[in-house]
Amino acid sequence: MSNASSFIKYISKSDILKIIVATTLFFVIVQSIRITLLMNDEPTTFYDVHVWKNIGITSTFSSWISHFWSMITFMFAEDNFWQVVGNMIWLWVFGSVIEDLKGIYRVLPIYLIGGIFSAFIFILLGTILKPAEVNFYAGAMPSIMAVAVATIVYKPNYQFWFLFGKGIPVWIFGGVYFILQLVAIKEYNLQNLSLMVGAILVGVGYNYGFGFIFDNVTTGFKKLGEYFENNRNFVNKKDGYNFSAPKTLQVDTANIDMILDKINSKGIDSLSAKEKSILESFSKK
Repeated sequence: MSNASSFIKYISKSDILKIIVATTLFFVIVQSIRITLLMNDEPTTFYDVHVWKNIGITSTFSSWISHFWSMITFMFAEDNFWQVVGNMIWLWVFGSVIEDLKGIYRVLPIYLIGGIFSAFIFILLGTILKPAEVNFYAGAMPSIMAVAVATIVYKPNYQFWFLFGKGIPVWIFGGVYFILQLVAIKEYNLQNLSLMVGAILVGVGYNYGFGFIFDNVTTGFKKLGEYFENNRNFVNKKDGYNFSAPKTLQVDTANIDMILDKINSKGIDSLSAKEKSILESFSKK
């Protein structure tokens, strides 16, 4: 298997890794363009007007439509390396809970829908209010906020274990993140706050009333992932488990591998009582 195939297989196992890779690559590409322009003695305003302003969202429909692709690009755009690092750490904190309990292909739909819906509210509000100056926004905050709220509403008492055996529930991390984002807002106005409101609505909607939308997107991502896996000769899937075979270590290992695959794709809550019993018995061996 080529290095490229191995890399694709590795990141396909986690939406968090997909987002981290996409955000990092986007940051490198944008900053490379910026550095190239500076080396060619272009003024900084050239980069701001012709590059940066075209990958972020603007606050009115008329100003946004000329760079409509920004509805997607804005959530991967950061102009500071440490901002990228911080955002990806927060994404891991909240997204890992969803992936651990519900399986893969669950975080990316929340991330994308959270960003797109928040951007829509931002643009719609600007179009209605018609501010004197066109507001601009680029960053992952709305998307990460949506994942954070979805996680906290789903499992508020999920604990991260640190030193001295003390567990910290995820809702505390959510509170810290929310306060930090409020502090980071450079200008308190209705449009900037609407980004947070949109993200919160998506996070709540994921758990109450609109879960079917996220499930449909998850199904689509799963089919896309399976297509690439099958065309790269990745791990073959099997339809069921051989529970009736003799209980040898070899058979148990095969069953355990399939159970672990099920946990990875659907979460540990998807296991039946029999599967949990097999997993527990194997762990004792």
